[in-house]
Amino acid sequence: MKRPERKFLCLFLAITFIILSCYSKPDMAFAENILENPGFEERGTEGLPEGWSVVPHHREKGKAAQDDENAYRGSYSLRLSPNKKNDREGYAVFRVLNIEDISGQKVTISGFVKVEGIGKNNVAIALKTDKAYWLKLPSDTEGKFVPFSKTISIAKTIPEAVLLVFVSGTAGDVWLDDLKLLVEKKPRASSQKKTQITAPGKAAQGRQPVKLGDPPATASILFISNRDTRKQRREIYAIDADGGNVTRITFTKKHHCLIGMDRSRRYIATSAIAEDTKKPRGLGDEDRKSLWVIDLETKTEVRLTDPRYFAEGDSFSPDGQWIVFFMKLGDDKQMDIYKIRRDGSELTRLTNTPMALEGDPSWSNDGKRIVFTSMDITLPNPRFILKTMDVNGGDVKTLYDGGPGIEIKGAWPAGNYDPAWSPDDKWIVFERAVEDTGGNAGSGIWHIFKIRADGSEVKNLSLAGGHADRAEYLPSFSPDGKSIIFGSIYQAKNPKESHIDIFTMDSSGGSLKRLTDHPANDMGPVWIPMR
Repeated sequence: MKRPERKFLCLFLAITFIILSCYSKPDMAFAENILENPGFEERGTEGLPEGWSVVPHHREKGKAAQDDENAYRGSYSLRLSPNKKNDREGYAVFRVLNIEDISGQKVTISGFVKVEGIGKNNVAIALKTDKAYWLKLPSDTEGKFVPFSKTISIAKTIPEAVLLVFVSGTAGDVWLDDLKLLVEKKPRASSQKKTQITAPGKAAQGRQPVKLGDPPATASILFISNRDTRKQRREIYAIDADGGNVTRITFTKKHHCLIGMDRSRRYIATSAIAEDTKKPRGLGDEDRKSLWVIDLETKTEVRLTDPRYFAEGDSFSPDGQWIVFFMKLGDDKQMDIYKIRRDGSELTRLTNTPMALEGDPSWSNDGKRIVFTSMDITLPNPRFILKTMDVNGGDVKTLYDGGPGIEIKGAWPAGNYDPAWSPDDKWIVFERAVEDTGGNAGSGIWHIFKIRADGSEVKNLSLAGGHADRAEYLPSFSPDGKSIIFGSIYQAKNPKESHIDIFTMDSSGGSLKRLTDHPANDMGPVWIPMR
């Protein structure tokens, strides 16, 4: 889950975290913010955030826009600016809501408001359903943000659902920030039992031919890089253990985010993006990804999950028949762990934990356990902790917490990420942030740790090895257990020249060796299994 360049997942986690944090106890109603807008970086009509429009006959009376510079605490500021003294019709923008989202529900409108030059009592919000519910905003808002909130019970049968922001008065500016419309939902029942799900698996794309290179016989490592695309988009490469003989493997024109290989060395699992869903930026981390399997022998690929579900994973079962991964299914406001057969059949949900985000699963080499990360937002200081479970989702155990930890503000919640087993399953490596300095091209400092599989003897390998000033990610043991490979970014003299390279160290953190040194980003390394 922690990847140096994956800005979209950063944003997605942050948004989900904000939504879930509105309620801190499992027995409280689950609140869904139906105004949350994952695509807020894109402008809609009139410069507004996506989904908003100006009331047609008010277009000449002012302007409305998303205002990043004046953002206070939310995902965007909505700025309204009348350009002259308005008549009694005023100036307004609106957003059409899904009737099913709020019919018969209790909804709460909340946010922060600031005015400059508009005058008191000249800003209001209306929720129009079976009637207009008017929310008069605070009057002491000149030059400062002031919170507001109102709860409304909506009739079960309504003809429409429109949220209207209305301004009257002289020219000036109004900012609405962290604007939310929370709809109370009944909490989902807690369950750790296996749940069979068929919908996404049945939508698996048929096997298609794909242009592939062959990994050299000497290759020991796979990694992803944008060294040939010169854009965000990354392809898959192979490299020898000494850093030589770099060979491009995929020519798929996809953006590969995370990869893993089965023990037969025939199949590659990749979390990849095939469609530019956030145009016109091109394929990149902000787009929606799917789980794919590449067959190096037949030179074909198959998509296992629909991109709507944000699936991500790279870990095969020891027999190569299953892949464990995480995704956000349908309308879920949580992320859970799933497993699926390599051919896209038998999609099975392994976790279903209310008020939690779960990800980064890794299958043990004996095939008996799965380690994963879990963030329970009911904790006083929510952070990702390490847990293990059996391969059917039962016998869940907490492996390691580590305390409050360091949050990379605006990007990553605190805690532990990307656990991976040693070949003998006695140790698990992972990374966690230890300092949010803004260094290392804004990534902060991340250290690699290892812990015994029973939760004892935690060791900081980055500190022990003398490379504690870097951001180090995605560690994994070599097949013989003697080395650990990982990606690392560290501050160059010119921050714009900082890039991610691949390193190895011994299992104690020492003998640091750099395998790549390229102006592009070489990242996400995994070992090729021994024959």
